[in-house]
Amino acid sequence: MQYEAKFNSLSRYAPHFVSIQKEKCHKFLRGLRDQLRLALMPFDISEFLVLVERVRRVENEARVFNITPQETKDSEEVVTELLLISNKFDRVIFYSGTSHSFISKEFYSDLSIVTTCFSPTLSIKMPMGDSLPANRMCLINLNIQGYKFPT
Repeated sequence: MQYEAKFNSLSRYAPHFVSIQKEKCHKFLRGLRDQLRLALMPFDISEFLVLVERVRRVENEARVFNITPQETKDSEEVVTELLLISNKFDRVIFYSGTSHSFISKEFYSDLSIVTTCFSPTLSIKMPMGDSLPANRMCLINLNIQGYKFPT
């Protein structure tokens, strides 16, 4: 990654700005393109090498999967279940290979979940070939049987 090399090269001239891992991560994150920064900010990563690896992953593998009902039945990586979220049941799909998860506007509106805009807008490909725009995000803590998933 070109930005990482430049960041590390320039860090030699201001070691006091990057001597603390969390501060180094913060400065590195601030210099990323908006799309990368927005994707990584919610994780609050405080280890530089972990952050660099996440950036690489987002750059190289950021993808949104379109999963058909048949694929959910045939795959061991996909779990579909009714889930109780804030006293409301909804069908959810967990797929270990995705980098994004989506909820409908109706779902987050019913629960009064706070959302924020992001850019650029993602285009979500639907099974029938249509595309839906997604330009809002919400940070929801997910805890299943004691395991806390990062937001």
